[in-house]
Amino acid sequence: TRPRPRAVTFVGGFDPLLVARGIRRQFLPDQFLHRVSRTAGWISPSVLVGGVVAAVWDSRVAGSKLVITVDPFEPVPPALRSAIAGAAERVGDTQGLPVEVEFGRVFTAPPRRLRIEPQHA
Repeated sequence: TRPRPRAVTFVGGFDPLLVARGIRRQFLPDQFLHRVSRTAGWISPSVLVGGVVAAVWDSRVAGSKLVITVDPFEPVPPALRSAIAGAAERVGDTQGLPVEVEFGRVFTAPPRRLRIEPQHA
């Protein structure tokens, strides 16, 4: 189906839309591919706006609520922030928790480097 122009949808990590290499470009602009498809093949949870990936997101439980942090690719106008918060509420509903939405960076830790020690005989 065709998405509504400002419809906001949260998709989880490794969502089939974002993993499917052949169709991914319809949903994910090339300049943001590195924000979604990260080190070691990790596919980030994403926020679609009008059917196009516009942000990545992460969540954590803090006390009795679910805190969802949204990391948008571009500035988000107030009306879109409200729509994102509404979509985040649906994620919280599936977890049975009230939601608090934050806007900020996610998945910013530098990649871990393996240190391989030579084996001595």
